[in-house]
Amino acid sequence: MATAGGLVKTKRKRSLFKESELSNAYFDKGSGKYIQLQGTSQVAVEYDPKKHSSIPDGFGVINVDLDPEDSAPVSVTVRDWKILIPRNSNRVVPLSHIRVLDDAVTTKYNQPVFGQQLVAIPSKRFTFRVIKWPKAGGKIIQTDLDDAVERHESILVDED
Repeated sequence: MATAGGLVKTKRKRSLFKESELSNAYFDKGSGKYIQLQGTSQVAVEYDPKKHSSIPDGFGVINVDLDPEDSAPVSVTVRDWKILIPRNSNRVVPLSHIRVLDDAVTTKYNQPVFGQQLVAIPSKRFTFRVIKWPKAGGKIIQTDLDDAVERHESILVDED
């Protein structure tokens, strides 16, 4: 016979340890491990053509190539929006972040002949491929998109 009509609360056992979460992590294909990010860093979403039949306006798909000297994800910030883009995988990224990646330049200096001035050789800091360009719509106008495509496809040429 039930006492009090079953209205007595039963105590639930609480776990002694907090369950681990992989909400802010990504799978590193090179090491075969999940990399957990600290803080409020946001990881760019991995692009899967089967799952992502349509991408929101203003977002494109890029693939940042591996760098033999640095295998860490590329951190790109526009205003206060910071996105980490893991290397060697297709990721969905806004056009503003693609433009920042295009503008990132590193300069190496070469001295062709001993005793002469150093010659600056600019090159892009991050080599990446654009798999799918964003569609114009919303805040993205066609002229901004055309400018971004032209900048990305331009080749740095020494003008001397």
